[in-house]
Amino acid sequence: DGWVALPKVVDPTCSCQPSSSASDGELLQLSQWNCLRIHQAGVDYATLAANYGQNVNQDWKERLQAATAMCDQAKKETDLKAAAQSACCAWGDVLMQQRECCNVPGPPYCTNPTDSKLGHASALVLALLLALLAAGLPK
Repeated sequence: DGWVALPKVVDPTCSCQPSSSASDGELLQLSQWNCLRIHQAGVDYATLAANYGQNVNQDWKERLQAATAMCDQAKKETDLKAAAQSACCAWGDVLMQQRECCNVPGPPYCTNPTDSKLGHASALVLALLLALLAAGLPK
């Protein structure tokens, strides 16, 4: 009860990974920043729940617990790349469920995998195709 399976510290299945060319300083920043985001998200969500009387749902609690545990592991990790991978995965894959990845050590810091140029282009092509089909249908 309450037990959450944790991804390994270095989990190749995580979609949010630091750049292979990141320096040691950048890897350290990524690890610290992502874990700080996780901590702050937990504080913010708990404050909102307390102020507005909403219950913190179990899924959020479990994801926050798993992400926090991964950050605790990352802090103990001596390999900076493994620590950054764990922290990026904790924020991007575990807590944010692949909706955001903060693996860039400078602006814009985070990316939204669903907000890509390919995604926008695909929607535009689909809309044009539907318009052409509608125009070609007999009235």
